[in-house]
Amino acid sequence: MVIAVIYEGKKNHEIVRQLERAGLECLLFEPTAINSLVTLVLSKQDICHLVLLQGTEKNWSMGHILAAAKQLQGRGYVIFISPQNKPPALIRTAETAEELMKILSKPSAPVNHDTDSGSGGRTGVRGNPLPKRKIPSVKPMKIAPEQVLILGVAGSQSRIGCTTQAIGLWHYCKALGYTPAIVAEQTRIEEIAKPMKSNRIQDGYEIEGIPFVTNTQQANDCYICDLGSNANNEIPVRADLDCLILVGGIKPWEVINTVGALKSLSRSLTVVLLSFADEQALAALMPLFKQEGVQQIAATPWMPNLWQPNPEAIAIYDRILRPLLENAITNEEKEIEYAE
Repeated sequence: MVIAVIYEGKKNHEIVRQLERAGLECLLFEPTAINSLVTLVLSKQDICHLVLLQGTEKNWSMGHILAAAKQLQGRGYVIFISPQNKPPALIRTAETAEELMKILSKPSAPVNHDTDSGSGGRTGVRGNPLPKRKIPSVKPMKIAPEQVLILGVAGSQSRIGCTTQAIGLWHYCKALGYTPAIVAEQTRIEEIAKPMKSNRIQDGYEIEGIPFVTNTQQANDCYICDLGSNANNEIPVRADLDCLILVGGIKPWEVINTVGALKSLSRSLTVVLLSFADEQALAALMPLFKQEGVQQIAATPWMPNLWQPNPEAIAIYDRILRPLLENAITNEEKEIEYAE
């Protein structure tokens, strides 16, 4: 039994020491080292339980923690230790090591997830992975040998799904026929690589088969630049982008931040993706975004398993981005022709 424990501070919590004395294997993580709990439990299938020591649950939204708890159904639980507020029923709570050991000794009820949820992550009985999805059928792009496509992905605020969409776009560009890489800051790449299956490569890491690098000077013909976000809507946009994708949200305060970010960007380059939204929410917000001059906007689905291509997301990317990418390719071919 492997237990992932989220704790704060360099010293192990007394509960961790008691678990280790009981012969249980514990994987220890500080909150700052784990960007996504869902990714953690999906990437390490031997984790049975996820224990969040006092106060660490505040680092993620309850919706995100519940998503991780759903991924663990059939093999274990998400357990809060001394939470400040009563969590939903799907999450277990304990005040002492003794209470925690009682929870760990109870077998979790098997849950059948054999049917496709449409989210990109699929599990079978007791969390066993089903066969990987096939890469969705996408019409390949005409790619000139000299052409290099550069996309930028910026977030309207922190934790809005900027990196999630960058990875989703990597799968899309791969399906188009490119050899893409994701560009991010060194510290960000190391944060993602730490809990995942990764290997060092030139100027970065290959994480779960996806190259993350610090620059666009590699042998790739497509780069998805994870630009991050800024609380003051001061997004550092590169001058060499063929298209800029702004990732926003549908909650009232997220919409305010999204509109604020749009005002600081070049709208001729900008596509808006609303994270974890649906068509109904998009329809309600469309008049606001049209008022801001945005024409290219789409709602993107929840993607718990980032490392596998999500057919629904790829279909959305293809619908909204293909005309822009084809135009970028045409313009670049003309520039090459004129240069010759």
